[in-house]
Amino acid sequence: DKVIYDKEGMPVRALKTNKLGQFSGSTPLSSGTYTIETEKEGSNFDILQIELEGQILPQLAITAKGSV
Repeated sequence: DKVIYDKEGMPVRALKTNKLGQFSGSTPLSSGTYTIETEKEGSNFDILQIELEGQILPQLAITAKGSV
């Protein structure tokens, strides 16, 4: 699962992944800086930061950095 937060730390999107770990958003986000937190039981992920300009979240490859 992924949660996208705006620069004030407010959640703006919650996205579910499919069995392959893929996810997508279908509506654009306002221009600005966002952070993406990824959660999966048994895995550890870095928090990502992305700058968007009124666009739909682009395709990203998010890989676990290890097990917890």
